[in-house]
Amino acid sequence: MNFHPTGPFGPIPCFRADPALASEPPPVVLVLQEIFGVNPYIRGVCAELAGAGFTAVAIDLFHDHTPGFEVGYDPAGVTAGRAQIATLDLGRLHAELESLVHTLRTDIAEGGRVAVLGFCYGGLLAWETHGLHGTDAAVAYYGRAHSPSLGGVPPIERTSTMKGPILAHFASNDASIPADAVGACAAALVKGAARGTIEVWPRTQHGFHCWDRGAFDPFAASRSWAATLAFFRANLKGS
Repeated sequence: MNFHPTGPFGPIPCFRADPALASEPPPVVLVLQEIFGVNPYIRGVCAELAGAGFTAVAIDLFHDHTPGFEVGYDPAGVTAGRAQIATLDLGRLHAELESLVHTLRTDIAEGGRVAVLGFCYGGLLAWETHGLHGTDAAVAYYGRAHSPSLGGVPPIERTSTMKGPILAHFASNDASIPADAVGACAAALVKGAARGTIEVWPRTQHGFHCWDRGAFDPFAASRSWAATLAFFRANLKGS
């Protein structure tokens, strides 16, 4: 369903999925999209999280300048998505993310735990959000956390301020995130004394979890998703 919590600049457009049955307020997972918008895949991820007992909230990252942006995974969609990133005001976005994490924790989780989950560009933002806004756990799928972001700082340089653990999934054959970049992410976790796990999935490409992409790998998608849910259960539900 559509969900519009109040943010620092007005309502923040989000998609929300809730568990069918919950005896107490469930933990919340903030979902950060790829460059293609809050599309059927991202809404499907939210539905799967809800089915596993979590409330899932996916923010429309580009709503400030192109509300409701949604494109396909073809070359035209890639070009359009990259153009959205080029016009993104990261300072404004992180003000909204900080506000949203607070709202999710106090109003939906009712003081409980909040995690962040991101894919592709959202994976980079998941690292960054986890280091900046005090989420309790984070999962990042093929996020370019070694690349400069807010203030020109790569998200991996924010590991020392991570409150909770992070699980990062990478593809073994990802031209945009080579092996040395994955190694830099692992080294940053050690340097920052952050609790983290790096998983590199063999014979996979960037986007392997997305069932609407040509790079979809059913085995790696299934296994990595099982690991993701187990990680959230351990760190959000305490069991």
